[in-house]
Amino acid sequence: MFINVYLIKSFKIKKYSNTRIYSNICSKMSMKKNYKLILYSENSIMFNLYTNVMSLKTTKNYFRKHILDSLSLVPFINSFYLRNTECNIIDIGSGSGIPGIIISISFLNFFSILIDSVMKKTVFQKKIKNILYLKNFFPLCARIEKLKTIKGKIQINFIFSRAFSDLKSSILYISDFDEKITKSLFLKKIESSNKEFSSSLANLNDFKYKIKVLVKIDKKSKGRMLVMIEKSNL
Repeated sequence: MFINVYLIKSFKIKKYSNTRIYSNICSKMSMKKNYKLILYSENSIMFNLYTNVMSLKTTKNYFRKHILDSLSLVPFINSFYLRNTECNIIDIGSGSGIPGIIISISFLNFFSILIDSVMKKTVFQKKIKNILYLKNFFPLCARIEKLKTIKGKIQINFIFSRAFSDLKSSILYISDFDEKITKSLFLKKIESSNKEFSSSLANLNDFKYKIKVLVKIDKKSKGRMLVMIEKSNL
């Protein structure tokens, strides 16, 4: 397995937590974007009372478990991609739109395809798209294994996955339309990360992936860590 871990200079990894990320990022975001984050959060919680689009347990600590997790991707995107350039993103197993919609709010010039196989979740994404007046993402109800034809038609810069599947299975799915320029970012639970890495070693080697970034974004063992992989040139 090829491992090349980047420790980005602007981060103090030992003190790195998603609460700090939020305060740093949101202070630089416009009031309009901050308002859309709040509006999205309120509508997500209210919609979930009638139609289950996320776990009820996570709504008690919604902002930390969903919004902060998603915002933790922003510094990494800024480090690997220019903010003022166009970028295409695929969010696999997007659910209620996490992290795809949050990234769409943060980067208005990026275009995201939000993929989920559950229709009621795609319906919610379409409703929130109209509420937030966002045109830079497209909700798509489909299974990821049926989207092989997407390769070559659009240039995919980032693939996101937060609660879709384990790393081993995710590598199999993204390999069908992943390109050399594509960076795949996974938000994984810290407490089960060692088991996931061990089981995915063979797939990483077989499909010639290397781990580019491996960083904890939370101090708690039940928190998440960010894993970025990309195709190896070797």
